[in-house]
Amino acid sequence: MLRDLRIILEKPGYESLVEEQFHEAAAFLRRKQFIFADGHGHRKHYELIRRFKDYFANLFNAFGDELKIDENFGYIGFIPSTANPPMKMLDTLFLLILAKLYDLEARRANTTHGRASPSPGILIDSYVEITGREKPKKTDTKAALKRLEDHGVIRLGETDEISELPLIEVLPTIHLVATEDYLDILQNFIQSDERISDPSIDDQDVPKTEFDNESGVLEECEV
Repeated sequence: MLRDLRIILEKPGYESLVEEQFHEAAAFLRRKQFIFADGHGHRKHYELIRRFKDYFANLFNAFGDELKIDENFGYIGFIPSTANPPMKMLDTLFLLILAKLYDLEARRANTTHGRASPSPGILIDSYVEITGREKPKKTDTKAALKRLEDHGVIRLGETDEISELPLIEVLPTIHLVATEDYLDILQNFIQSDERISDPSIDDQDVPKTEFDNESGVLEECEV
C-alpha cells in the first residue's frame, strides 16, 4: 500500500499532497466509521477519500473491511468483516426500531437529503409496543442514543420539550448496518430472549447487530 501511495504522490499536479494527509484521513474514518461532507471537521478527510477512493478501498480491504461511498447523500464509511463483541441490548433495539422508522419516513417521501427525523416519543412508544416492556429510563435512553450517534447512524439535536429527550435525525448510513431484514431480526431477537428485563445490561445472545467496544464499529445486521 505504501508503494501505491508513493505512486499517487509522485503524479504531476499532486505536489501539495503529503503522506500524512492520507494517514490522517484513514485514521479519522477508522475512528468514526462514518464521515460526512457536512460533518464538523469531516470535510477535508471526506474529500481526500472521495478523490482517491480506489486507494482507500484497497487499504480498507487489506484489513477485511468494505469501504462504502455515497456521494448523493455525502457520506463515506466502512463495514468490518470480522465478528465483534455484541452491542448493549437497548442500543440494538433502538438501532433496529430507528431503521424501521427511517424506512417508514422514506416510503412517505418524508426525508430531507436522505435523513429522517422521527420524534423521540415515537421511538419510545415503538419500543414499548414492539417489546411489551416498560419505557426505559431516560438516562439509559440518552446513553444509548449517544452511543448510536458516536457510531454515525444518527445525530442528536436539542432537547424535545415533550419527551425531555434529544431530537433525533436518522442518517442514511443506518441501512448499512441495519439491512432490509431488520423487522425479522427484531422479532427473532425479542422472541429468542425472554430474559430481557433490564435493557441496560449486556447480553451474549444479542444477534448479529454488533460493534467493537474499543473501536466503536458497527457491523451489518444479517439474519
